[in-house]
Amino acid sequence: MSGARALELIESLPFDGSVVADTVGFAGGIWMLWRTDLVHVEVLAQRSRRSMPLSGFAERCMLWENLKLIATLHDLPWALMGDFNEVISEEEKAGGNPICQRRVRAILDCMNECQMLDLGFSGPKFTWTNKRELGGLIQCRLDRVWANPVWKASFPEANVTHLARVNLDHCPLLLNLCPNLSNASNWPFRFQPMWLSHNDFPAIVRDSWNGMEYNLTEAVTRFTHKV
Repeated sequence: MSGARALELIESLPFDGSVVADTVGFAGGIWMLWRTDLVHVEVLAQRSRRSMPLSGFAERCMLWENLKLIATLHDLPWALMGDFNEVISEEEKAGGNPICQRRVRAILDCMNECQMLDLGFSGPKFTWTNKRELGGLIQCRLDRVWANPVWKASFPEANVTHLARVNLDHCPLLLNLCPNLSNASNWPFRFQPMWLSHNDFPAIVRDSWNGMEYNLTEAVTRFTHKV
């Protein structure tokens, strides 16, 4: 989704700050949305619609070198979020060819030189899939959030959630800077049809209901926290 349809949808969401990079055909595209009462965002650079994402190893190394250069130019709180298009361990990939250790060393070298920490995640293990049938299925964790120690000290409770993937090959990422400010119990429960498309949904329902047959409120609360 891009163009006028994207802007119309963004305007309906509870964010008053946004920047959008439209898709190029069916590739690329990113929405960055925020609340200006919680965070100040300044866009310093934005790639052209005609430029393609960096995917080859040489181009990816250029990105790592640029990030390492930027790290030497400031001591500010710094976080990186999005599709890194790399895995950093065997556990982050299922299916397909073995991971390339040369590529792993390159991204880890960038992470270490920039003094970045991986913020981890909750939700589905993998953020990308090739959407093939089981015999040719490949899944990876390509999307992540890094932050330096100064940023982490500024937002000690920040967490990352992999949201449900709906009709796309990537999961959306949710970075919550202040999770304690929102209390889920104050919001009415509403079932989301997109949950049905997630492979783990039946297991989450069973786990939430297990032992709670006579306590509907607690079962719904457990289910809400899991999803």
